[in-house]
Amino acid sequence: PEKKYPLLISFSILRMDTYSHMFADAQDLEDMIVVDVHGRGVTMGSYIGDASIKEILSDLFSRYAVDTSRVYGMGFCSGAAAAWNQVQYSPDLYAGVYTCLIGPQYSLMKNLHNISVHYVCTPQDISIKHMPKKLRKYIPDLHIHTISEARHLDFHDIFYCKDAIRALMRAKKRPFPREIYFRT
Repeated sequence: PEKKYPLLISFSILRMDTYSHMFADAQDLEDMIVVDVHGRGVTMGSYIGDASIKEILSDLFSRYAVDTSRVYGMGFCSGAAAAWNQVQYSPDLYAGVYTCLIGPQYSLMKNLHNISVHYVCTPQDISIKHMPKKLRKYIPDLHIHTISEARHLDFHDIFYCKDAIRALMRAKKRPFPREIYFRT
């Protein structure tokens, strides 16, 4: 049988940067497919962005040996907003999400119930200050990683942490979750 590989999707929306190259020499991480997905610019929250990303993912799944139980989204800043949107609107597709600086949509938090969530922020981050404690009830696999002090652009280097990526990639999508929440 053909070997299947985890897929790590780096959402980079505003500046349309490419981050997959940061994994090229990551010999201490398992073999994986890493892609940069832009979604045709700042179109999240609209049909255009969602449809564009779904089209890209469909093409990836048809061309490459992707382990569909191990699909992960990640994003920094505006890319985090895209990652949250994708994971919250398509929770059946992702095993985990790893974001920085931008929090999820609170109205859709329950959709993350079966997903491993890793979130990097500072204690001063407005997203964490207003994140109610009850959210742990909705996201049993929630990991908040706080950095004592950093400026916005400092997170760029902090965010691509191999230990955090390894932790994220231990998660697998549950084919038959005990509870399913899906709100649109």
